[in-house]
Order: sequence, then C-alpha cells, then structure tokens
Amino acid sequence: MRFAEGQDRAKSIAVEDNLWRASETVRAMNDFSYTPQTTGVLYDKARATTSSDALRKADWIEERARLEKMLEPGQPAAKYRSLLEKDGYQVTAVNDRESDEIEYEVVKAGQTFEVSLAGDSVQKRVADIRVSPNLWHAEGTEKALKKQP
Repeated sequence: MRFAEGQDRAKSIAVEDNLWRASETVRAMNDFSYTPQTTGVLYDKARATTSSDALRKADWIEERARLEKMLEPGQPAAKYRSLLEKDGYQVTAVNDRESDEIEYEVVKAGQTFEVSLAGDSVQKRVADIRVSPNLWHAEGTEKALKKQP
C-alpha cells in the first residue's frame, strides 16, 4: 500500500501472491481460532528477511530461471526427480494422479517451488516443464521449510 505524501489515504494498493509467510500468517492458516495481534508492533524489521517478498523475490526469480534451464524437456519422467535431488532439492510432495503429468513440491535453501512435468504417457518422456510458486504447501513442505534457514 502506498500513501500520498502528507495524507492518510492510500494512493494505490497492490495484491500479490504471498510466497514467504510470516510466522503469524502460518499460525493463522493452521489454527482457525487464532486471532492475530492487532496492537503494538506488527512489523519486526529484524525478522523481515524471513518473510518479506520484496527482500527475497530477486533471488527466487534467479533460482527459478536456473532451475528451468537445468530441467530441459525430453528426458524420461523418472529422471527429473533424481536431477532435482542431485542439485540439492528435497522433494517434499508428489502428485502423480494424472497419467500425463507429475507435480513435485521441492525445497532448497528456504525456497520452495512447484515443478510440473507434462508429457506423453505412452512414450514416458516429458515435453513441457513449468516451475512456479508453491503457494499451497503440503505438510512435508512446511516441515522442510521449518528446518531450513
């Protein structure tokens, strides 16, 4: 939210994905009876690096591009998991219910991505790879993120 200089009204409002959740957000998501603090200090500058999208987004974009380049299409579907793990990623969830698509939730160095592999179910080769924000974390992803810096 941006305020016009010298005014108490918002000049503009931007609503975006929340990629790095503050501890209060995680708590509210997991405990529906939780009421967040509404008085006192709501912004903790010392902890901003763990939950600020603005401070972490450039690194996330760079890592996403590197990951997309590393995962070139054309390989057998089974090879991609080993490529991710060899690169230091922990595969924390797998969705392989569709015969022509596999989705991995992966975690490394406090970052998480969703890697979607789509291909030919007959030839078992991946034709399309998408690396995207992992907005809805599986339980294994949440546990892995808590253990990382």
